[in-house]
Amino acid sequence: MLSKISRLTSMTLLGLWLETSALSGQTPTDSAGPRLTLAEVFRVLDTASPRLDAARQMARAADARIKPVSTLPDPQLQFGL
Repeated sequence: MLSKISRLTSMTLLGLWLETSALSGQTPTDSAGPRLTLAEVFRVLDTASPRLDAARQMARAADARIKPVSTLPDPQLQFGL
């Protein structure tokens, strides 16, 4: 589940970056900065995002919670004459 959250957030951030580049009339390849591979973009976004770190911590906390144990059926006593 944690990797799904990371990938979804990374893809969202990448999409927003591409959208803002398109709106400014600049293509992502026109930028003067160094070119990154998709794997590098994911790695940078994964390590630099405080939201992803918080999501990871919440997922770890959810996994660490003690799960409730199923209860036994209520005992019943019958007495007949």
